[in-house]
Amino acid sequence: MLKVIYSETGQYLEHSCSAIAPWLMKQYQLAAYMGHDLFVEECTATVLLPANDDVIAELDRMILHPTCSPIDWAYAEIDTVEVVLSGVWISPWAHSHEGTFLSDVDDSTALKLIQIWADVARHTSAISR
Repeated sequence: MLKVIYSETGQYLEHSCSAIAPWLMKQYQLAAYMGHDLFVEECTATVLLPANDDVIAELDRMILHPTCSPIDWAYAEIDTVEVVLSGVWISPWAHSHEGTFLSDVDDSTALKLIQIWADVARHTSAISR
């Protein structure tokens, strides 16, 4: 499972060996115990990446690989691509821009997307210094 966490400070990607249903059950139990609401809805989410040749080639390899989970990508702008994922949005508030998106992609797909995302983040961080 791939978790995409949206917060005030940015977007973060994490891998989890858990499936969505057991993870959601734990979140429901925790929210009920704490007396909090939990809003869940099926949706799609995107991860923005630079539209350079290396990223596009890697995404194409992932799409063509027979063991990878189905993902898609499209140009968002001339210099940006977005990876489109299907899954579930979870937030403590309705209509919130902060929360966690869960996609039931296989481990290799999740880890590869995280690697690409982390490489881009490291490169961007090094440039801004």
